Amino acid sequence: MIVIAIISIIAAIGTVNFRRSRARAQYTACASNVKNIGTACEMYSKDNNGRYPQNTTQLTAGGFIKALPTCPSVGFSTYANGYGAASNPDVYTLVCAGTNHSGADIAANYPQYTARSGLVEQ
Repeated sequence: MIVIAIISIIAAIGTVNFRRSRARAQYTACASNVKNIGTACEMYSKDNNGRYPQNTTQLTAGGFIKALPTCPSVGFSTYANGYGAASNPDVYTLVCAGTNHSGADIAANYPQYTARSGLVEQ
């Protein structure tokens, strides 16, 4: 009976650690996605007199990125909703919009990528 209890405790600890590790890996993959979209924005800027795209559709239509990637935590793209440059095409901020990485203890709208700072992780 004691052996079963010990195995149960070890399994519970392992499950929690596995979930946190998986959430952290998904966050890392999402940060890579954000950085790749940021690189596409920089390429767009080079071809458009230093101006950033007003929306992410301009990146895909212009061939700077094939398609917007999906956030590994939720399985769909959260980046179009998290892109902002419409009011000022000289700067932009790109985020993974939402609380998608709360399993890794990450605040809402992270990771972020800005024209001035590059990748901003929490």
